[in-house]
Amino acid sequence: HFDIANGPVLNKSSRDGRGRYIGNRISFFLQDLRLDGMAYGTAKRPGIYMFANSGVTFDLNAIRDGLEEMSIDRFTARCGIPDQVRELSPVRNTLVLDVYVFLDDRLCFSHVRMDTTVSAVSLDIPVTDQDRFLTLVVSDHDGNLKNNWCIFGEPVLHLK
Repeated sequence: HFDIANGPVLNKSSRDGRGRYIGNRISFFLQDLRLDGMAYGTAKRPGIYMFANSGVTFDLNAIRDGLEEMSIDRFTARCGIPDQVRELSPVRNTLVLDVYVFLDDRLCFSHVRMDTTVSAVSLDIPVTDQDRFLTLVVSDHDGNLKNNWCIFGEPVLHLK
């Protein structure tokens, strides 16, 4: 498999003291983040942590260029609001966001109105040789951006 969270980082210019790289509203954490009690954001279990109204696109052809005689079969991840953020939300349902996954211009996954009452969701999205771009998007749902964070835990491109 190809672990996209530990691949090339978009912006290494703003590394903080805790071992994470911060881009424009996108953080690639190398620290312990929990999703339904499971630790992510570690070397063993990486994660992509994103704030609302941001997205990240992976060029699958660029990834394929580095693969010898293998193809990308599917994308998997666990997706949800990190436990640490849930603990910051004093009233349930005050944090509401929407999560989308696209392959090229095709919507492959959406969860509208993800809030602190929703458990992590498992993603398993088939990828064909014709798919060029994988895009992860987190958007605000209700106009309140306070603590609108989402994690894609163990984001993996599976190879065959």
